[in-house]
Amino acid sequence: MILINQQIPRFTERQALTKSRIEQVLLRNEVSRIEPTCRVTGLDQKGLLIASHIKPWRESNNEERLDGSNGLLLSPHIDKLFDKHLISFTLKGELICENEAARKALKAWGIDQEIINRYQENKRRMCNNIDDHSKNKANQSII
Repeated sequence: MILINQQIPRFTERQALTKSRIEQVLLRNEVSRIEPTCRVTGLDQKGLLIASHIKPWRESNNEERLDGSNGLLLSPHIDKLFDKHLISFTLKGELICENEAARKALKAWGIDQEIINRYQENKRRMCNNIDDHSKNKANQSII
């Protein structure tokens, strides 16, 4: 009987678990508005991605915990590396991986750091081109 009582969360624990799950869904939705795919694997199936905090949840205030700009959508295996600080990203979005175990894992998963960095560069150039296009379009008068 004691074993059963230890496995069933008390009411306040259930409330906390429910609240954290709701917050996780809210964060995932906010993050996906900014970056809808895993920046490493390219996976775009939101239900399979983890919304990972950039600034850890425990160090964030209530606003930061749900702020989409404080998160990344990552495939679960990539999230594990990110969460353990075995990988990170430059401000340009390029993958940083200086840990040998993480490099081996990425290689075993068929993830090439140079391909990821090229993808990020192409994405950045596309955004710059769209920005330039919209500025030029805004300066033209519509007849």
